[in-house]
Amino acid sequence: MCRLLGVVSATPITVADAVNFQHSLLEPRFKYAPERDGGADVPRVSADVPRGPLLLLLNALARSHGQLCWMYEELNNRDTQFFGGRRHQLSWQAASGEGLGFAFR
Repeated sequence: MCRLLGVVSATPITVADAVNFQHSLLEPRFKYAPERDGGADVPRVSADVPRGPLLLLLNALARSHGQLCWMYEELNNRDTQFFGGRRHQLSWQAASGEGLGFAFR
């Protein structure tokens, strides 16, 4: 969560796009591409974050949504093997119980 990022300006984007964008920051092989149609009624998040740790971006996106929290987890050996050597996981969960996430190195 201390990984340094450049300036990030995320205009209103879907939560799925925000998660995919973060994935691209943590896994350089993963190329970020916005969803083609997030739907007009899908909640959006936004963040303008100065250069600093990833933690700033995570917290800004959570505040922007209002009912979303992020969770970091270090994976055990079995899960690390399942995720192709990726030892960490970042997940987002809404108050409704819905969630998104990804594993990264």
